[in-house]
Amino acid sequence: MKPNHSHAKQQHLKQPLPHYPHIGQRINRIYYFGTLALLAFYTLAFSTLILLTENFHSERRLSLVAPYHFAYYEQGNQGSKVISPLITIYDDFKSLPIILQDELSEGFEGVNSFQFDEEIPISEYAVYAGKIRSPSGSKIVYAVENTDAVEWNDLTFFFVEAAIFLSGFAALLIVSVFIVRAAKSISSPFIAVAEQLERQSDDEFKPIVVEEVTSQELENTLSALNNYRQRIHDLMAREKSFTRYVSHELRTPMTVVKGAISILRKDQNERVLKQTSRIDSAVEQMEQLIQTFLLLVRKETNKDSVTHVDQVFVDKLVEDIATKAEANGTQVVVIFNNSFELAVEPLLLYSAIHNILTNAINSTVNGEVVLRITPQQVVVIDNGVGLNEKVRGYEGFGIGLLLVKDICQKYHWSFELSENYRDRGCIAQLTFS
Repeated sequence: MKPNHSHAKQQHLKQPLPHYPHIGQRINRIYYFGTLALLAFYTLAFSTLILLTENFHSERRLSLVAPYHFAYYEQGNQGSKVISPLITIYDDFKSLPIILQDELSEGFEGVNSFQFDEEIPISEYAVYAGKIRSPSGSKIVYAVENTDAVEWNDLTFFFVEAAIFLSGFAALLIVSVFIVRAAKSISSPFIAVAEQLERQSDDEFKPIVVEEVTSQELENTLSALNNYRQRIHDLMAREKSFTRYVSHELRTPMTVVKGAISILRKDQNERVLKQTSRIDSAVEQMEQLIQTFLLLVRKETNKDSVTHVDQVFVDKLVEDIATKAEANGTQVVVIFNNSFELAVEPLLLYSAIHNILTNAINSTVNGEVVLRITPQQVVVIDNGVGLNEKVRGYEGFGIGLLLVKDICQKYHWSFELSENYRDRGCIAQLTFS
């Protein structure tokens, strides 16, 4: 399988962010919805208030004039009488219009208003009922006012409501111009900050600057953001410097150790040769670890680096962990069918798989570790103690899995460590894409 350099490049591109509305858009949207809702509420409230006011004044007016007209019955007169184009009085409940008899009880006293929407045209009345003393005895008499004659008709009422709404809407449009400008003034500095952050690379920590600071909140945000970015820059620089210094300082004593080993090997003593072999293996591991650190802190990845994952690569992995596996009584099962190539530094890929495999063996005593390598991923399954326990004093996962995560971050791979609920133990999964 040939290395997919275009895919490797795509992995380094920033992932697209979810699309959210700008601050200014949200402010405008909230303003429009809130204002329209408020405008509708006040139009409805105004209409309701007009209706209630009309009914109140009709009832109040009728309560004042009706007793004056009831003197007609107190003098002994009988029958209904038209007082004016608006008011008619009645001395008997059954002489009232039928639609009012259906709404009133026969013993009703007081004043009330009634609107009959089912009538054509719509009719509205105010009714006052009061008890009087007449020559024939006390009885309840009625005064009915046709309020339709003095109130707005439906068409007039519609135009009044429309005028109120349209005038409010016009005011909304005028005010919205200032709101939009204010929202843009508030949001534009934050948008400028986001754009600067988006343009800068992952290892660029220049201060974020906006042309005009419009609020104290923006000033506080910029100050906190730049302070945080400076701290990250200092920590990263310190980490890189520390790694370089340590790597450089360790190479000198390791060179001395290797020289001493070559001298000791001239002595054909079996015990000396056994110990020099162990020392030589430890020095080789240290050199590999130092080289891994240096590759990780390197700013740019070598796009021309290609790792050939073949049987030789796999055999080297198994050979290097054979001693540890034997010491733990752990059987290592390898599933590898097809060779392939991967755009990655060979040492970093080797270190990632080796550390995952070593972690699984450390956690498994008298058990089995399965290593499966495919062009898409590496999966290591063990039946050891699992994530939440430790074996034989082995604490945590050491520096090995931290290195794995750093390597994955460098190449935008994914790494997941989970419980093996089927056979106990852990499942470590490294996915290349």
